[in-house]
Amino acid sequence: MVVIPSSPSNDRSVYQNNYQHAPFNHAPPVHPQPSNPSQHVPFPPQATAQPQYPWIANPPFSFDGADDAGIKPVITRELPVDYRLLLLSLADQYIREARGIGALIAYGQDGGSLEKYHRLMSMGMGCLETVLKKYSGKIPPRQEALVQLRYATLMYEDTDNATEAEELLTKSVSFCERNRLQDLKYSLQHLLVRQLSQTSARASLKYLDNVINDASTCRHIPWVYAFKFLRVRLTLELNISNSASQAINHLHDITEISKRTGDSAICFASSAMQALAHLQVRKGDYMSGVQEALATANAQLFSESTQHLAQLRVLTYMLDLFCALEPYTPSRAREKVQHMEQLLDAKLKDNNWRNDSTFQVPVRDTFDSALLRDTGGIFSRTDDGSYGLNFSWLRRSDVFSLGYVLSAAVHFNRNPHENHKSEVFLHQALDLTEDWGRKLRLYVQLQLTYAYAGREDWNSARKAIQQYQEAANNGSFKIPDEFSVSVTYLSGVIAQGTGDFDNALAYYNDPCLALNPINSSSGHTTASMGLSVRDVLAILAHLNTLLIIRDPTHHSHHTIPSILDNLAPYFTKRTGSGGSSSSTSSGSPASSNPHLVSAYHFLIAILPQNMRSSSYASTLSPSVSGSHATLPTPTAPTSAGASSTATPSPQLQSRNLHFQHQSPTPTARASTSTTSPSPGPNPQTPQQSILPLKTALQSSMNHARTVQNSQLVSMSIAYLHTMFFGGIVGEQAVKGAKAARTTAIDSGSKVWRCVGCGLLGETLERCGFHSGNATSTGGSGGRGGQGGQGGSGKVSDNDPEMMRKEGEKLLAMLPQGLRDKAAMASS
Repeated sequence: MVVIPSSPSNDRSVYQNNYQHAPFNHAPPVHPQPSNPSQHVPFPPQATAQPQYPWIANPPFSFDGADDAGIKPVITRELPVDYRLLLLSLADQYIREARGIGALIAYGQDGGSLEKYHRLMSMGMGCLETVLKKYSGKIPPRQEALVQLRYATLMYEDTDNATEAEELLTKSVSFCERNRLQDLKYSLQHLLVRQLSQTSARASLKYLDNVINDASTCRHIPWVYAFKFLRVRLTLELNISNSASQAINHLHDITEISKRTGDSAICFASSAMQALAHLQVRKGDYMSGVQEALATANAQLFSESTQHLAQLRVLTYMLDLFCALEPYTPSRAREKVQHMEQLLDAKLKDNNWRNDSTFQVPVRDTFDSALLRDTGGIFSRTDDGSYGLNFSWLRRSDVFSLGYVLSAAVHFNRNPHENHKSEVFLHQALDLTEDWGRKLRLYVQLQLTYAYAGREDWNSARKAIQQYQEAANNGSFKIPDEFSVSVTYLSGVIAQGTGDFDNALAYYNDPCLALNPINSSSGHTTASMGLSVRDVLAILAHLNTLLIIRDPTHHSHHTIPSILDNLAPYFTKRTGSGGSSSSTSSGSPASSNPHLVSAYHFLIAILPQNMRSSSYASTLSPSVSGSHATLPTPTAPTSAGASSTATPSPQLQSRNLHFQHQSPTPTARASTSTTSPSPGPNPQTPQQSILPLKTALQSSMNHARTVQNSQLVSMSIAYLHTMFFGGIVGEQAVKGAKAARTTAIDSGSKVWRCVGCGLLGETLERCGFHSGNATSTGGSGGRGGQGGQGGSGKVSDNDPEMMRKEGEKLLAMLPQGLRDKAAMASS
């Protein structure tokens, strides 16, 4: 009830003439006293002929009826109060206020406001609950259903009251069905499926299948799209049996339905998501599925309804780039990444690209508009007035950050030679993920660690790992298993690269890096027919372990055969039901990763013959020789790139410096020949052992060159020269040593540059080259010296002393642990 006192009638004109509203920056005017000093005026009234509430036709009070005795309130009628609307308005205000501080709490910027957030949400939901309890059946059915949908949505998003939410949603669905509110019924069923998925995955999917059948029977095509896309999302998230094939089948159904109805935008979206699903699940010949889905999506690129779908167009370009990353084809990958970067630059100022993560996929207007009247945000109006299905993927900054990560992956192998271009892209991605996207930020930090390890910057690699661990510990989300496995592997790589082999083996033997079992009949892992990131890291860990323990004096040297037996199925093609195998070929699980195949062939070539069974192709394993070498030659590290998954996998790097002893043995070094300039193996070595060795080394170099892995090429050439030209005097020996040094320089590795200088200096000295003189001193060495000079044209390349000094300078730049190992090996 509103009560306003009336003023004396004989003083009304005085107040009307003298009382004025003052501006906020001036003092209010002094009100005159009434003519009768004994009369008490409690406050200056708003004396005006117009009503105070212009939106009310008849004001609820008047100034009539006053007498000379004083001021009397006169009540004409009560102000109508709709408590239902009042409660709903309060609920909106409370929830809006809570949402305003929710973002600060989520990013840890205002931890003290969590209690305030809970209090505001409780009050807002309490208002809605009161409306449902006190006004049920007293308001129009559609308004009541809308309140039910709002209240249930808040329970799903902000509470753990799963049972109460399911009961409310079940009753609300029945309520909408009785009142024939089809749009709200579907919206509540959509929410009920999401709520059920949190408590019972199979029950939610079973219920959703029934809803899809009902919508299909009624030919409510927009809701068929919505429920099938929800089915795909839940199937992939819940990770139940056969989830991958089910998700892909539903996406295929959406594509076929959209083709029949002419929904080009829906067809474009479902095809792009189908390609992404193939990459994510990696089942069977998934790359063919990716390319087929991309072909369907590209056929819709010129449709008018797809022109404004910037996010999906960028996604198709990224997926096309993924196809060039696995198997990695350098020239094709560089071409695809240029197309992606051009598209991103063109979409940088696209007004149709919202700043948030949502976008709309238009649906053809061939249905009753009442079917999408109120959908709880599942559908909404587009700019041209049609309806669109709402999706949420990545914000614009997210997409550009992912683009930088992909560009970094393409340039990863050439990072040391392109002024660390890959690292520049990764730092750009970090700048975009400064205040959001913690999971992506952690991924980028791991990528930077790989990049630092790839160029042997171990201090920066350690720092990046520490930054990753600090960020991971401060995060409130679940860290993906692949991230944790990568941290373990990288810790082993850093220990190995700095000469701490014992700690490196401890990391590599961690259970998270154990190899998955292989099906003996199919040759594939039990979990997936392709290699996951974890599989690749586990294989690399075992390869690095072999590099460390191949020293005969190592206490774990005897475990080499068992490790090779575990690795072999990944690189062997299974051809028969009985498990018969063929040599390493394109049908093996690891065949899609040339980096791994090259590293494996190299290991087969350098491991001791007596440690391998007859099933392996290469059996010869000589030690590095050189009677006058002062720079020890390390065994080969491996550098392999992991195959791509739904997102680009890291280019995996490792460095191992397990130095061999320089003391020659009759069976471990090539014989020294001073009469024949032609290369040749140790004549005591059986010829049948030489051919598999050459085959393995040649295969390693071919695979490495295919993917431009300069480090593996350098390693293979250095070992090939040591094996076949160690102790040989002649032109071919000098050319081989120079080739080893040239490829070592191209690899960007200080370790292998050091090895290349040692090999060349030793070869030049053996062939009769002297300091400051490019010519030799007679004999076949003189012919070799002249040939070497002609092949290089540089005095420094023919000066053994300069090569030795350059190698010693590089050796001094290596970590202390490696220098200590070098001193022990050369003593």
